[in-house]
Amino acid sequence: MFEELPVRISARPFLLLYPVVYRTDVLNYSHITVPAGYATDFASIPRIFWRIFPPSGMYRRAALVHDWLVDEQPHSCDDKQAAKVFLEAMKDIGVSWMRRKMMYRAVRLFGPRFKPLSE
Repeated sequence: MFEELPVRISARPFLLLYPVVYRTDVLNYSHITVPAGYATDFASIPRIFWRIFPPSGMYRRAALVHDWLVDEQPHSCDDKQAAKVFLEAMKDIGVSWMRRKMMYRAVRLFGPRFKPLSE
């Protein structure tokens, strides 16, 4: 599903080989499609925490969708909605309650801030 590129993690070393579609109840539209060819680092977690929260852990698809919303869809949602989609996707995948709450909080505290371009 992914190809690892020979670059540093900060340069987003994972290339999506097939599109990923995620159904959400958070946004005004029901489906998010991340196209093939999109590059991601999955979860942008500081290296010191990788033993506990590896960047490509069970939540990697949720992180992929969040990255896509942050990078490519700022006209359709804001940072709070993107974080809520991340939380929703982690729940759908089966990430434990504690882990998803900690990761959601980290995204809200340290993740990117943006408003829809249409505002």
